[in-house]
Amino acid sequence: MNLFHDLKPEIKLLLIVSAVSAVLAVGGILLLQSVQPQPLPAKQFVQEQEVVVQGSILENHRGCAGDGLCYLRLLSDNREIRVVYHYGEWPRCINTNLQTGELEDGDEVEVFGKVTAEYGLSTCDSTNYYIKKIGEDATSTWQTYRNDEFGFEVKYPKNVEITYDSNTSIEFQEKGVFYNKYARFMGIRIRSGVEESLGDFLGFSELSPTAEFDLAEPHTFGNNVQGYRSHNYAQVSGVCIYHAKHKDAVIEIIRSEAGLTASECDNDELFNQILSTFRFLDE
Repeated sequence: MNLFHDLKPEIKLLLIVSAVSAVLAVGGILLLQSVQPQPLPAKQFVQEQEVVVQGSILENHRGCAGDGLCYLRLLSDNREIRVVYHYGEWPRCINTNLQTGELEDGDEVEVFGKVTAEYGLSTCDSTNYYIKKIGEDATSTWQTYRNDEFGFEVKYPKNVEITYDSNTSIEFQEKGVFYNKYARFMGIRIRSGVEESLGDFLGFSELSPTAEFDLAEPHTFGNNVQGYRSHNYAQVSGVCIYHAKHKDAVIEIIRSEAGLTASECDNDELFNQILSTFRFLDE
């Protein structure tokens, strides 16, 4: 007995249309799943877990100058991931040393951060987290500040600008950043007419802490520049200073930040990258 054969024609048609619709619906769902970004596997992407992902930037959303989020839309293994690197005015982002202003659509990056959503990360909660370009010298597209009178140059990225330049005092500031820092993100101070050695001029020859400095040590920075590094704790804003001497001029590269301690002189990724490009023109 064939029940389908005994049904009325209009009921047969209704059943056939329903069956075809069901097949098309299932096919459509499978097709959407194949092209839409999917959550990372549970074994890799678990809430509060720290993970490393690599991918291509779809968008760098820079909306955190006011009360908004700054984040990357990242395509990784055919999945779209949102990487929040600044919360805006509140809550405070602990990790303020990420060099994100240089990141553009299409850049390949590696991200280390904490899982905050099904396919979302945050790099705000630890200074160990990072966002970095893959396979490229980040300083290759930077601008160059050159001081011919005192014979040195240093590179700085597009998201940093020179806000003051008297040739013996130069100040740099990150654009649109309102972190808990003094207005000057980095400064260069030049003292000319110095005849004695750098150590004698600074009073560091015996390398012992003074009333002004709780750190004073020989230090090599930039393009193999031999000098000193010091930390000044006598101000509300902690100050790390990198000293070098060229001919009769002492050049000091200064990083200042509220509460900055001597052990934290090297913990700012952007400052360290800028410092690494410092060089004397005749060397």
